[in-house]
Amino acid sequence: MDGGSEPAEVDESKPHQGDFASAVALWVAEMAVSVIPLLAYGVIHHWAILPEILARCQMTNGQPTGCRPINDGPDAEICILAVVISGLSLLPLTHRPRAVPLDPFRVIAAAGLLALVLTAGVLYALISAGISRDTQTVIWWILGGALVGSLLLALDRAARP
Repeated sequence: MDGGSEPAEVDESKPHQGDFASAVALWVAEMAVSVIPLLAYGVIHHWAILPEILARCQMTNGQPTGCRPINDGPDAEICILAVVISGLSLLPLTHRPRAVPLDPFRVIAAAGLLALVLTAGVLYALISAGISRDTQTVIWWILGGALVGSLLLALDRAARP
């Protein structure tokens, strides 16, 4: 010993400020990865030569009839974004041995995020098939839920062991 100067004990039961900073940094990195499909949509629609109007038609005697314009917006990519964000935030709960112990908050959050994954996946299928109707508002709510849920889980993991 060098005269009684022992290292101060650290209380491991309290979260450290660095834990929150790293949790938020990891969440931002996950969001950056998640935005790739939306960026691809932007690149394609900016530099590609696309037809003026995309339409879904029925064929009658070899002639198109009953044509309806297809929504050529980023709706499908937003659904994929919600699926990726929700799925990435669920991964730490699925590892064996479980790195993050389950408790009521985490179970409820995981169930909510899983519901968002399934809903966004179904909406993606409907939008891609051109048979969706009035989905724009709901996909933004789903994306918002995925963002909030994933941030809450990230902060929860930083706050508790």
